[in-house]
Amino acid sequence: MDMVLRPARIDRREKVTFEAALESLPDGCFVQIHERPYLVWGDALLLWTPEGYERPEIKPREATVTVLTPEPLVACMATDTDRKYTGLALGWLQR
Repeated sequence: MDMVLRPARIDRREKVTFEAALESLPDGCFVQIHERPYLVWGDALLLWTPEGYERPEIKPREATVTVLTPEPLVACMATDTDRKYTGLALGWLQR
């Protein structure tokens, strides 16, 4: 697993990112919009701050974003259509 994830995370000491249509991303992905990190969750984006997540913002339609979550993990999360695993985070987000 590490042999796949390491190059998907870091290349020559730089964070690896990729561009994708926001509407194509599964819940649980982190994206960067205007240099700020957001969690994709349902129809919302949650701004991440060191103090915790901010209140949800409506996810814009037809936007292309920089994806911070490694591409192999995005592919895994996309298969979790019933949110069996990403749904575990929901309780944590609502704290």
